[in-house]
Formats: sequence, C-alpha cells, structure tokens
Amino acid sequence: MVVEKSSPIMDPIQKENVERKLSLRNMCSVKLTNMPKRYNYTALVELVPDMTACRILYDSVSRRPKNHCYIEFSSNEAAIKCAQKLNNAEFLGKKIQASTGADLSESADDYIPLSILLYNLHWKTSKGEIAKHFPTSKSIDIVTKTKKGNVDKRQPGVAKLTFNTIDESISSVDEKQGCIIHGRRVSIHFCPKQSKSKVIGLTVYGFKKDTTESEVRAIFPQANKVDLFPLGGFAVLHYDLFEDCKLDRKNALGAEMKGRKLRVLYKYQTEEKKDLTVKKQTREASGASTSLIFVKNLGRNATEEQIASLFPNTKIVSMPKKGKACRGYAIIDCKSVISARRFLAKPQMLNGRKLVIEPASAKKTVLVNALRAYNITQAWSSIDLVHFPHYKLCVGLFCDVASAMDLNAQVQAEKLPYPADLCAILDADYIVDLIQVESAAAQALVNRSGGKLQGKGVFSTELLACLHPKHSIKEAVATFGVKYSTQRVLVVLLQTPDVPSPDLDKMNAFLPGKLGDLSSLYECFDQEKVSDIYGISGTEFERHEGEKAYVLSVLTRMSASLLSR
Repeated sequence: MVVEKSSPIMDPIQKENVERKLSLRNMCSVKLTNMPKRYNYTALVELVPDMTACRILYDSVSRRPKNHCYIEFSSNEAAIKCAQKLNNAEFLGKKIQASTGADLSESADDYIPLSILLYNLHWKTSKGEIAKHFPTSKSIDIVTKTKKGNVDKRQPGVAKLTFNTIDESISSVDEKQGCIIHGRRVSIHFCPKQSKSKVIGLTVYGFKKDTTESEVRAIFPQANKVDLFPLGGFAVLHYDLFEDCKLDRKNALGAEMKGRKLRVLYKYQTEEKKDLTVKKQTREASGASTSLIFVKNLGRNATEEQIASLFPNTKIVSMPKKGKACRGYAIIDCKSVISARRFLAKPQMLNGRKLVIEPASAKKTVLVNALRAYNITQAWSSIDLVHFPHYKLCVGLFCDVASAMDLNAQVQAEKLPYPADLCAILDADYIVDLIQVESAAAQALVNRSGGKLQGKGVFSTELLACLHPKHSIKEAVATFGVKYSTQRVLVVLLQTPDVPSPDLDKMNAFLPGKLGDLSSLYECFDQEKVSDIYGISGTEFERHEGEKAYVLSVLTRMSASLLSR
C-alpha cells in the first residue's frame, strides 16, 4: 500500500470555512434513489434543467451508473422545491425517490487539504480543457480508463486536481462549482481521504454457474476458503497470508476457465468495515436465538414446493423472484428455535447444489417481523362508527377454514383472546361489502342504546339480526352464522371504551385458515343466495357492472324492514 506524503494542516479559519461549505453543499443537494439502469447526464438535464451540477456514481462491475445520484443547486430553497417535485415521480419508466442531502462528511479532517475532485466529466475531456478553468492547479489526473487500458464511454470521468496552497483549493470549490467543461456542468468537491485498508483476499469474476469449488482451487491452490456465487458468476477467496494471496493472483493473471477469461481483483477491508463486522457478529452472537433461517444457493429453477419438501412443517417467509426465476435464496420460519437448529445442523442438497443454511441475521429478523406486522394491519380492517365515536369495528377475513363450527364453539367457550360477547363469526359468502357489516353494527348499537333489542342484548346475535331483512334472530343465525360447509369466515370484533384493542398477532395465531383480502368480498359472495334473502331480482342489476347499485340495494332492504316493523 502506497503511503501518502504528509499534507499541510488547515488553520482554524480555513477549517471553519471548509466545514461551512460542506454543510451548505449538503443543504443545497438532492439525492435521487431507485434510478433506472441506463440513465445518463443528458436524461438528468432533461429531468432537472435548472440544476447547477450533478454527481453520477459509476459501478465498474456492472458497467452502469449506480441506482442513486446527486443533484446540486445554488440554494437550499431550490433543493427543497426539487425534492418535493421529484419524490415518487416517474423517470424512464421507474418511480424514483428524492430527498435533500449529499451524504458528505462535514468534518474538514476527512479531506485532503490541497486536492479537489471534478465529477461528471465527458470521456473526451482533456487536461488542457481542465487547465483553462483551473490555471493555478499543480497537477491534473483524469480517471476515465478501465484497468485494461480501454476508455469506458459510459463512465462519467473523474479528475483529481492538486494545488500549491489550501486557499487555492478552497476558492476553486467555491467559484468553479457548476462550470461547463466539454459541454457538461461539472460538480466540484473536496477530495476525501482514503481509509486505511487491508487485503483480505481475492474477488474473481468470469465463472460459469456450473463451476465447482474444486475447479476454482485448481487455479487458486493457496486459498484458505472459497465462497462461490454461481448466480453472480464470481467467487470470493480468503487467505491467511498476504503472500499466498499475492502469489495466487500473479499466477492467475490471464487465466481462462471454460472459455472465459477470469478477472482477478484484490478484496480490501477498511478498518471501519472491520469494526462494523465485529460489532455485527458480537450483536448476533449475544442476541436471542430465532426460528428464522436463511437458505442460499438455491438456483434459478428452485420452487416453493421443493423448499417445502426439504424443510417440512415450516413456512416460507420470503422467496424473491426475478420474473419466474428464483433469485437464489429464501427466508424460512421453522416455527421453533429447536427446529431451526436441527435444520442448521443437517446438510441439504437441491438440484445438485449444496445449500448454504445460516441463522437469519438480526437485520433480516427485524425485516421479517416488520413484514408480518404490515401484513396483519393490511389484512384486518378498522372501521370507525360515525354515530358512536368511542366504538370501532375490527374485521378480518379467513379463507380455507377446515371446521368453522369448531371455531364457533371455541369462541362461545371464551377461548378466543377477546371477549366472546363482542365477537361475531359470520359466513363470508353472505357478505357483499364491509359497509353491510358496518350498517348492521351501527343498528345493533342503536338498538342497545334505545332498549329495542332483538334478543338478549349480546352484540354478536344483535349484529346477525340486523343483517337479516326480517330482523329474525333464528333466521339470521341460520343464514349468516357459520355452518359445517362454511370455508370463508368473517370475524367481526367490537372495540368499546372499556375493552382494549385486540392483539391481532394473537388472533391470527388462534384463528384457523389463512388471511384473505377484504376487497374480494364482492367478487366471491354467493349472489344467488344473497339475492334470494334480500329479494333482489336477477334482472335488477348486472354483476361486475353494478357493484355500488347492488350494495345499495342490500342496504335499502336492510333499512326498509326497520320502517315496516
């Protein structure tokens, strides 16, 4: 590793000036994320024509711009206005996100005093063009070529300029920001110091997906550990001694495997990354065990059925796909820590691949728990009763219920983690829309407050009676109550001022079946039976075209019976 010459130290006034400019640059910048794959400088100018400059970062491995970039303005007001305009906007077929900030360190000690960087240069930019704008620069180094010596025309050029004095470098950043060189608005920054790094291995690109570890070791015999990534076409090699790493790299330069030329690069680890890795390992080792496991190296052809057969009595939490192909990994919930440890101890093979099974990290566990909570809140609907502001309904749909009668018996026996008299179990085949349940619940509360009860005053039976057009409890239970043939169950919970909100996680664990989409009620209800109950003729409405009219017809018949009592 090359040791840099000692640089002059900034005096307090210069340091304060630099930190003020860094803070201002962060305030006057907008970060765009989730950018499309092939965007470029021209597309950004069309998107933000009033920008001062932009900073496009390039990924040399994938040979395309990174999925985020920075737009710079002359004022904080312009940056805020741009962020509000571009947030969730469409750009080249993708919805991008925008936020203020440039992710720059605001400490002057993190930068080289005599050097600056020029971003977003055209690949044809020459040193002479740069020297015209920076005549006091001592040296100019342009980085536009790859390590093979070829010019990558898609890569925005970066130039490093060195000056004789610190004041010259500071004034250049301040005065030349946004200057036009070879037709492009150039972004100028202080040059950050490079973190001290250590070679920990090699990264080798160019492998085919059927490459085995033994084939890799034939070319790199000194490697202590080989991590193959078949889907990415690369491998990471770990070494105990730098001399072994250096020898393997020297011998492998220009090597080919299965008709492909290998690209061998050193893998570095900075002190900061090393500290983060140690902290992460310590946190995971001291943390509580989890029932989640992370399975890698599945291959593109892996299916959920194959995973379910390899890991029985488990639940696939996440198995991302790209199109119809698997991305190569899955997160599985083993339902208990003991089961997870058993799967971790047992090697598994799938389609000739040895699966890599690891305990899910703390980050993945938090993500899965967040997804669970989000899915629960999305599956259950909370309904505010307008005429009863202190009361709410919590409604959930459960599909593929094996025995609805057993569920109803458990509710009546008060085994549900919620008061039985505030819980109603309905046959979802007779519910057209949630407003049907809301109207019946409001009428049930009106009956209770007015003393005009249909039965003994229990909310569940009163709700059933108000759903039926004749308001007969006997007929309502036979119609809207669950039966042996019921497979879709609608659970209605009444929240009162005296009863706390239900624990939806416990409710989901107790209730059988899987959570359904409440928006599918109209699509799946039994129209023939509902029309017969409410006296709606078959020619009155055409389904899928008159959904609102059909729902209004049901509500009209529910309310009309109250007037005729």
